[in-house]
Amino acid sequence: MRIMHTRLLPRTGVSSRRSTLKSLRPLSLLPENVLPTRRNFSFSATYPTPSESAAMDDTDDKSTPRLVCGKCNTTISATKDLVFFKWRNGIHVSSATDESLKNLFPEDSVEDEGTSWKRHKMLCIKCNFQVGTLARIFSSDKVLFSASSVAVQMPEDQSPLLSLSGYPSSLLSFAMWSELILMAETQPKLKGLLQIRRVDNIQEYSSGNAQLNRKLLMAKDLQELLRVVDENTFDLNHYNIRTAIDRAGRFVSTRTTRANIVAVGNIDSSTKSEAPEDDLLTVPSPALFPQWSAKPNAIDTKRFWKLINETEKLVNFGIAAFKTGSSLTNLTTALMRLGVGRTSILQPVAAQAVFMVKSEKAKISAHEAGMVVTAIAHLLPRESRRQEWVLESLQAASKLLLDDLDDEKTSGEDKQRAAEVLVPLTRSFLFVERFSEDLFRRTFKEVNSGALDKLNLPPFKLRVLKSKLYQIHLDCEIYDRPSEFRLTPELVEECKRVFAAHQTKSKSSSFRLHHLVCTALDEIGLSNETSYGSNTGYHLDVVVPRQKIAIELNPSDCYQALESGDEEKDPNTFAFVDLKSRHLEQLGWTVIQLHADRFQQLESMEDRVMHLSMLLEIATCREFKAISTTRAQPDRT
Repeated sequence: MRIMHTRLLPRTGVSSRRSTLKSLRPLSLLPENVLPTRRNFSFSATYPTPSESAAMDDTDDKSTPRLVCGKCNTTISATKDLVFFKWRNGIHVSSATDESLKNLFPEDSVEDEGTSWKRHKMLCIKCNFQVGTLARIFSSDKVLFSASSVAVQMPEDQSPLLSLSGYPSSLLSFAMWSELILMAETQPKLKGLLQIRRVDNIQEYSSGNAQLNRKLLMAKDLQELLRVVDENTFDLNHYNIRTAIDRAGRFVSTRTTRANIVAVGNIDSSTKSEAPEDDLLTVPSPALFPQWSAKPNAIDTKRFWKLINETEKLVNFGIAAFKTGSSLTNLTTALMRLGVGRTSILQPVAAQAVFMVKSEKAKISAHEAGMVVTAIAHLLPRESRRQEWVLESLQAASKLLLDDLDDEKTSGEDKQRAAEVLVPLTRSFLFVERFSEDLFRRTFKEVNSGALDKLNLPPFKLRVLKSKLYQIHLDCEIYDRPSEFRLTPELVEECKRVFAAHQTKSKSSSFRLHHLVCTALDEIGLSNETSYGSNTGYHLDVVVPRQKIAIELNPSDCYQALESGDEEKDPNTFAFVDLKSRHLEQLGWTVIQLHADRFQQLESMEDRVMHLSMLLEIATCREFKAISTTRAQPDRT
């Protein structure tokens, strides 16, 4: 590639001062409270991200019967935790534990202790569908599930079972709880699988921390959850902290905190867009503006980082609280959803995962270990990914996974669960710029023999795996690894097609943002193109073809959450962003990562030209320095 020796910024007509970031005036069609913000902390983080493991949110145990939402099939509770009882001349079903509350939230705020809690609607945290009611039962407050709003999902190997209608089904639906009881009484095998118990009385909690945990679980949104954490900071035990961080991640991932946009009449139309095509959107429409989250205020942000600080204390001084693989998996999944990549949190978690893997009898499954270390590699800032402890955790998980796949004593179900994280774990080695010959060889051997088709995964998760698999194949091509580390030609074409479609979908920046970048490049004097598709399958937002410069317009979910006091620093990109950048650089491109929200906050053309010119000069100078260093090194062959 030819290096540009001329200055990219013309001296005439443009100020030489460094641009400053200012608040962007409201667009003509958007209310002020839904403008894009820098990701200091947001209630509307995009989840799942394109980088996420296909199995990352698949943490529920599918091997046992589960009570699920009747609308979206989200797990509510294991049936073994359910109890039925007579109350007010009817048969009711509730949960004997508070685990079900992790997947529910009340429609309205539950009032303080001592008031009546009757008739609070309990909604599914994923789809907002009412699945039950919170009511005072005997001396305790319990969720009464509505029989017509839920169903029982049986394991795949236990289906088909005959429902009352006579049709085979693994999803048991019913209008009244008496129907389920009748099914269980007439089918002894089903009764043994469900393990639903009858109780005559429900005891009230006596532990203060148990009551606090219930308060955390009963928070109706993230703001209320953070308020409860803030008010009870000195009373939190390890179980409360784990509940709070898991609950926060669930609120962000399911978008239950989104609020309706304001009425059209309240929209400020005082500012015109510089993109003329935006004038075509003269009539606001709900289809154009989906529900947005309310902006967190300074108190919310402070409370959020207080929760993260408590989590950091727990993993550094009480990591033994995470005794199981599922507890570590839930923690790292929540951190991924929240975009928190503190090394001081992730390093103790990695050490605990390695300890559990290397125990005399592994205390964590290969599937769980793969999920934990994949999340760690994804979240860590770039400067921390190449540290030895990261590689050690990846190697430990890799060895456990390969041993499980080769061990004849491993059950078929465990082998399949391990195979689900084989591709994401292999890709995690690319995140840290390392290569594991045994793992890569096994991955290509399995997928080339048709292992992907044997996985019991939904179609969208299978597409995510194929997209990641193509990146692994491409990396091996770029670095000219032996031919055994390649996909078959047919599989390459299929995975490349899925990868290209995934790239196009994930890079759906607004026309206005493309317009602002292109006009700034025009002012600099660089001819450019938008939505450039490369022959490798990568989709580039804006390119300068002659100089082979690629400008990536990254939304906020490509970056870690900025902590308090770091607002003026450059945010850290996640590993999947850096992997794409590294591949493009190996293919001869100069890559510029442009923070979309920051760029849109620049008010004038002058500021945008200055900002983009600075990034161009830094990128080209960095590449020139790298080439000079490479040429100056002696030939070691």
